[in-house]
Order: sequence, then C-alpha cells, then structure tokens
Amino acid sequence: MKRLFAIAVVVLFSACTPIKRQELNVSVPERFQNSSGHPTREVSFTEWWKEFHDEKLNQLIEDTLKYNHDIKAAAERVLQARALLGVSRSQRFPSLNLNLSTSRQRQTTMGITTHTNTFNINLMASYEADLWGRFSSEQKRALASLEALRQQKRVIIQSVIADVVNLYLHANTLKEMIKIRYDYIKNAEKNLQIIKQRYALGRASYLDVLQAESTLNDALSQIEPLRRQLKDTLYRLSILTGKYPEELPISGVGPSVYVETLRPVPEGLPSDLLRRRPDILATALKAEEAFQALKVARAKRFPSITLTATGGYASSELKDLFKPDSLFWQLSAGILQPLFDAGRLKAQEEAQRARYREALANYAKTVLQAFYEVEKALADRKSLYKERAEVLELVKNLKKTYQSALDRYTLGVSDLTTVLNLQRQLFSARIRLVLTEESIIANRVFLYRAFGGHWIEEKNLNKEGA
Repeated sequence: MKRLFAIAVVVLFSACTPIKRQELNVSVPERFQNSSGHPTREVSFTEWWKEFHDEKLNQLIEDTLKYNHDIKAAAERVLQARALLGVSRSQRFPSLNLNLSTSRQRQTTMGITTHTNTFNINLMASYEADLWGRFSSEQKRALASLEALRQQKRVIIQSVIADVVNLYLHANTLKEMIKIRYDYIKNAEKNLQIIKQRYALGRASYLDVLQAESTLNDALSQIEPLRRQLKDTLYRLSILTGKYPEELPISGVGPSVYVETLRPVPEGLPSDLLRRRPDILATALKAEEAFQALKVARAKRFPSITLTATGGYASSELKDLFKPDSLFWQLSAGILQPLFDAGRLKAQEEAQRARYREALANYAKTVLQAFYEVEKALADRKSLYKERAEVLELVKNLKKTYQSALDRYTLGVSDLTTVLNLQRQLFSARIRLVLTEESIIANRVFLYRAFGGHWIEEKNLNKEGA
C-alpha cells in the first residue's frame, strides 16, 4: 500500500512540471532596406495630421475621437475586460455568505402528528487554496486580455483616424479635379468660338465645328460623376465622425498644397516597431493570454483543496434563536481530485496548448506584415515622388505644345485633330498630377500608420485609456 501511494505521489508531481514559455523571437534587420539611410532613434508622430495645417481637418478628427461608434465600442470592450479582471481577482480571496432560513415540518409517527419549526441564521466562509497557481494564472490571463484590448482599441483609433484623413483629402482632391474639369470646359468653349469664327470666314469645315462641340459635351459630361463621388465621400466622412450623412465643410485645398507642406519622415529603427505598433503589442499580449490559459487548463487536472467554516444560531423557537444554547459552528476541509472524465481535462489542455502555438504564429505573422508595410510604404514614397516630377514635366511640355498647335491652327497651318488631341492630353495630365499628389499624401498617412507612432496623447482619449 505504501509503495502504491509513493508511486501515485511521484506520478502526480511529475505532472506538475512547469510549462515552458516560448520566447517571441523574430529576426529584425538593423535598418529598413528602402530607408533614406539616416534612421533616427527617437520618433514621435503625436497628432501627425496637424502637419497638414488644416483647421477643418483638425476639428473633424477631434469630433471623431469623441463620437465615432467604433471607438466607443472598443472602449466598452476594454471596460468589460477590466470588470472580468476583477472577477478573476476575487477568486483568490475567501467568500463569505449570510444565510437566513426558516422551515416548518409535519411528521406522523404511530398515528401521532407533530409539527416542528426551525429557525436558522449563520455565516458560511469558504476558501479554495491556490496550490497549483490556477487562480493566479487566471488573473494574469485576464490582465493580458485587458491589455490586449487596450492595444486593439489603439489599432481601431489608428484605422479610423487614417480613414478620416484619407477621405477628407480625397474630397479635396475631387474638388480640385472638378476645378480642372471646369478649366477644360472653359478651354473647350473658347476653342469652339475660335473654330466657329473660322468657319464663318470659310477657313474651317463644319466637321471642325462638330468635333469642337463633341469635345465640349465630353467635358461637360465628366462633371456630375465627380460631384456624385464628392457627395458620397463627404457622407462617408460624416458617418466616421458619428453624424448623420451630410456634406461636411472642407477646405477645398488642392493636394499640391499639402504635398509642399510635408516634412521628411523620421523613419526610426526596425526594432522600434516591436514596441510601438499596437497590433504587434496586441498579438504579443494575446500570446501571453493563451500561455496563462494553458497554465489554468493544466492546473484544473490537479486536486483542489477547499476549506469551509460555518457558524450561527439554530432553534425551534424564534424567541430562543440567539440564546447561547442555540449557537453552533462547523469546520471542514475537502480535497477534490478528478479521477475519470474520459480525457476531457487532458483534451482541454492540449487544445489550449495548440491555441498558444497559434498565438505565437500570429505574432510572427503580424511582425512580418508590419515590416512589409513599412518597406512598401518607403519604396512607394520614392517611386511616387519620381512619378510626380515626371508628370510635372509632362504638364509643362504639353502646355507649350498645345499652345503652339492652337496658334498654328489659328494661322491655318495645322489641323484641328492635333489641337484637340493635345488638349485632351494636357487636361488628362493635370488630372494625373492631382491623383499622383493624392497618392503621395495617402502614402504619408500609410507611413505614419506603418511606423506605429504615438497618434494621440493618452489625455486626449475619452473613457478608458488607449
């Protein structure tokens, strides 16, 4: 018997081998491949959108932080997790309950019926010893869950602010495109008048008049689609600020103005991403949460020891309830060891172990995705500025070429088709320039987001901190 007991003890404590935590090791380069070559250690992107010097944009973001429903929902999830952390903490303390009861019993024995009253008041305290660290691990799991939700809230704030900035700047871009289209219309109307005058003098054919009218009609037909896009963009922007869909006021400043105000981006070091980006921090905390949940699942397979103390008064007469003779107390201790559950607890532990490995894989994937986003944004930035320089040169050359062709046509030494083709190319190039400059701004927003900078100060967040 002693030998059997010794074997049982050895088996039990061999199962209590601590679970090893796997390190979150990810290979990090010394610098970004597409960096400018001068990364800085200290990087701060606090309220980065103010770099655009647009008060209407600043006000929209301020409203968004107050009224956006996605941000509000994220804040409530944080508050839920904080409450659940309180629940997990309470498990480490004794529970105390007050019980008040009364009963009346009727009993018949040998034809004799008796009635018995019972009055009872007692306090019962119970405490489960945390021998295997189940409660402490559960508390750590709840804390990791809370911190992960705080970081996820920051991810949502980043996403919403980026959407607001992009939609606002896109609305300004659409307004600029509408201006260019109206310039196109004025230019087409001017050319039509010149052609009609030449036609009246017999220097142009009626076909030239029809071609010029078609060009004007084509220019006119492009206004309404842009207006619809603008209205839709403003409606979407309004929704993000927590308001009924409406056409919000915007500055109407073209993207070229914003591009000229952009400062060089302080790139930071790749290793900084691991401690700055909230999505990386969130997945790391999710891995910690899964690790602590694994420890909880392991601890559930071991014996639990519960201590219980009960004391109070019990009497058959209410008037005698609080007399010394009615006092009673009881102390008890119990051990509960799962013996047979068809492998349920073991399967739960294995499932949680797999979830932990999954969380580690998600962390590694998130880190690689973060590096990809930074490298892509830096590479795109170089390419976009190069493209802008080329389009600027194209617009400059087309202006000269178009004016020269128009002068030659007026003198009767060039055909109208060349003039109209150059006219379309010129205004298409102007539109392309605007879109390229918008892409540069969108790339800057993406860069700020990819670098995971401090988007807003803690004090600016409503309710639960970011």
